Amino acid sequence: MKPQPTCPTNERYTCCKPCRESTCLSTGLLPKCAGPCKGGCICKNGYIRVINNGRCVLPSKCSSTFPFKF
Repeated sequence: MKPQPTCPTNERYTCCKPCRESTCLSTGLLPKCAGPCKGGCICKNGYIRVINNGRCVLPSKCSSTFPFKF
């Protein structure tokens, strides 16, 4: 069995991650994946991505002037 990957700060590994995660620009329900599940790192509960494939932050850190000030 392969060792579980190490995830960045505020993220955790899951064996079946969503196609997309909520971001500072798009929160709420996300479309379901079409295809098999893949493992990977996702934001821990209570955190969202700054942008797709960006770092995970608390929602209060999302700026109304995103992405210019953070």
